[in-house]
Amino acid sequence: MPDQIDYGVVLEWLKTCQDLHPDCRVQNRACNLPGFKVIDCTTNTVVVAPERCSYVALSYVWGAAPAQMGSGWPLVISDRILVALSLGLHYLWVDRYCIDQEETPEKQAQISQMDRIYNDSQITIVAAAGDGPQYGLPGVSARSRKQQQALEIDGITLAQVFHRTPRALEAATWTTRGWTYQEGFLSRRRLIFTDHQVSFVCNTMYCAES
Repeated sequence: MPDQIDYGVVLEWLKTCQDLHPDCRVQNRACNLPGFKVIDCTTNTVVVAPERCSYVALSYVWGAAPAQMGSGWPLVISDRILVALSLGLHYLWVDRYCIDQEETPEKQAQISQMDRIYNDSQITIVAAAGDGPQYGLPGVSARSRKQQQALEIDGITLAQVFHRTPRALEAATWTTRGWTYQEGFLSRRRLIFTDHQVSFVCNTMYCAES
């Protein structure tokens, strides 16, 4: 397994779903929510979402990282910006940064419509590796992936077989949080990052690098 993900493969998965799966098509309703904001990946700033914009959502374990960007984005956010741009998508939605954390009517309106927000994303990145935002996405930038173990005996190569995504997620901190598990369930398309590989799950198909 290469140490860095192959974006060409991921783009093929996404395009297949967009072209052939009617049940996975999004309706862009979330952009109509009052005060709906996204991160503009080209400027690294939080902006009011353009009308009917296509955005990527992120599902991850918050951990103890500060809520304000201050000294910069946590690694999982900066990695996700790289992934979004590599897939030709320019807007990213992250609850911690795109929803005003003060108690406002807009905050309550968006929290009550979280199902719509995740359901309407072009794809949701599931950060299933690590236990916090500084762990990043393995295979994207600084975080290396755990390599597939292989052994050659008498000219025959025996290789470790990676579990399919549902089995691989059993030990992930992401799965133990009811909120994040719900985010994944509500999304039409999921790009799931574990320590070993990336997989794509939609309402119709499952694909993995291995």
